[in-house]
Amino acid sequence: MGKVIKRLGERNRKPPIKTQRDSGVPIPEHLDWLIWRLVVSEIATLKEIETYYDLADVLDAHLALDIKEEAEARALESIDTPGSR
Repeated sequence: MGKVIKRLGERNRKPPIKTQRDSGVPIPEHLDWLIWRLVVSEIATLKEIETYYDLADVLDAHLALDIKEEAEARALESIDTPGSR
């Protein structure tokens, strides 16, 4: 079933899920961010995604990353905010 994810990703080169905090960094058209976001975040290897994950797993992993990134951003904001101590 993992191969299905890769084929789905090839049809839509733009990131289907955006993080809450847009970094403003453009993602090249040829980069399948649906897959590579999990790899560069060290959530899964490319082989694991291609072999074991289904689309629901990949989407859940993206949601989990969004939550983690938002929590980290809020923690940093609370540290940087004067009077937050």
